[in-house]
Amino acid sequence: MAQDLMRAVAYVRVSKLLEDKLSDKMQENEIKNFCKRHNYKVVKVFTDLDLSGSETEKRTAFNDMFKYIEDKKDTLEKVDAVVCYNLSRFSRSISDTNIYMSRLKEVLECDFLSVKEDYLNTADPELSPFLLSITASFASLERSRLIGIISNSNINRAKLGGRYTNGGLPNYGYSKDGKNVVINETEAEVVRLIFDLYTNKGYSIRGITQYLNRRDDIIVGRTDYDVSKYRKDPFLNELGTEVIWNTSKITRVLKNPSLFGIACTNRRYRTKSRNGNITHKENPPEKWVFSNNFKILNLNEEDFWSSDFEIIQHDFDPIIDLDTFIKAQKKLKLNNKPEPRRISSPYLLSGLLMCACGRRMNGRKDERDSKRTYYYYYCNNAKVSGVCNSKNVSCDIVDRYVFEQLSGSFVIDYIIQLDRKIHEDLKAREQERAERLEEINKLIAANNKKIENFVKSISLTEDLETQKMFIKEIEKLKKGNKTAANSAVEIELEENTELAERERIVKIFKTMNGKLFDSVSFEKKREFFQKFIKRVVYTDKENIDIYIKFTKKTIRKVGGVVVDE
Repeated sequence: MAQDLMRAVAYVRVSKLLEDKLSDKMQENEIKNFCKRHNYKVVKVFTDLDLSGSETEKRTAFNDMFKYIEDKKDTLEKVDAVVCYNLSRFSRSISDTNIYMSRLKEVLECDFLSVKEDYLNTADPELSPFLLSITASFASLERSRLIGIISNSNINRAKLGGRYTNGGLPNYGYSKDGKNVVINETEAEVVRLIFDLYTNKGYSIRGITQYLNRRDDIIVGRTDYDVSKYRKDPFLNELGTEVIWNTSKITRVLKNPSLFGIACTNRRYRTKSRNGNITHKENPPEKWVFSNNFKILNLNEEDFWSSDFEIIQHDFDPIIDLDTFIKAQKKLKLNNKPEPRRISSPYLLSGLLMCACGRRMNGRKDERDSKRTYYYYYCNNAKVSGVCNSKNVSCDIVDRYVFEQLSGSFVIDYIIQLDRKIHEDLKAREQERAERLEEINKLIAANNKKIENFVKSISLTEDLETQKMFIKEIEKLKKGNKTAANSAVEIELEENTELAERERIVKIFKTMNGKLFDSVSFEKKREFFQKFIKRVVYTDKENIDIYIKFTKKTIRKVGGVVVDE
């Protein structure tokens, strides 16, 4: 009789969305009892623990099950059916359900059975496809409902000031003590250092990254980055993995409101990237959900962090104060310049050229035939509404004129003066840096001399108390040397953003100066215009004003005569 039994494999999945009441053992027992009643023999059980029903690629046992069925297909051990507790155990995605059910039935010649849904027997060719589609839709909706429950639960916990009491890892700078969040002093020191470097000492995020990676005493924690190409002697974390700081980690620390002792959630939202993968993007701070202990008194709609706030009491011990955090957010916003847009317009002065009537001038292409194409700038007021008398002008005429004027005498004079000032500032800065480094080296040398004398003194005395006193002094001097060495690192990595920007301006001008208009690529000319020009106001061919970014002077063409004002 046993030979008449059909062969089945059992698939068991325990969800990670909520504490799943359907344990793996319970599902397995239910499946085996079902198979006995329906004349099936369970030949193998495949189990995925703590995995979502929508993440099919990550379910190792699920994929192993299909490989097993495929391997046994043309043998005496062919699998006749896959049995699950219910359809949601198999998949919570409508598309995945249709794909894998079709593969089971049409390719592997294997049926699907559900313990709790007897009508989902794929051996029935009339009802099962229709019912499968409906049931899969309900499974997908149920998953969305569970995600909503978890999201709302997180928001409610944050409002009550208990973001980490029911699970989840605390942020960098904190540790968990049972259900309580406590400060991790080792990490908290690093957090305070990051904020101090960024808000008080003028470091950029990249500069902080370089600084921390050169400090062998600062460990990142909870990372697994390879530092072999950054450090000669890389260190390992407690797991024996090489670690490194990067700009993303620094940014996450600087943007984390939990560091001033207030629970917060809804800082990111789920969305799909261009290639269809699930990703997360930042919500603006106006959408963050703070605990009830954090009150927004007067909301500034233009700049959230310029609003008035009140902390009734901290949800957990703060590492930094609110004022320091706000100062960092304002600097982040100031430095968060959008990526330059890719230039798709064939017009050099697009976005820079304005008509005398105050309307921006747009570009237009006129194709007379296959051999003749002309490019023009036109005023929309003149073309559409007729309130402006401005005529179209050839792009080549205006572009050439602007390019030539940027090589004019007063622009060259300004660049020469700027270049000279850069060299003077660099010289002064290097001299100041050398003096500071010399003082540090003298201090370290003096401390080493004192240490040497203390060591000699220890060897000459037998009094234990005196020796202990000398050892303490030596430790103090060594600590002082370490602090001095770190200060030297800071001096070497100091950045001057304004000086760097001036150097870029001079470099661009020197690259372009003296070159003919036709010998320079469109991208270079566009960058040249964007860097130097504030706007160009066009009245007609004889009256054109060029407003320069770095000076109050204007190049004017009045009645065909060019003057500097």
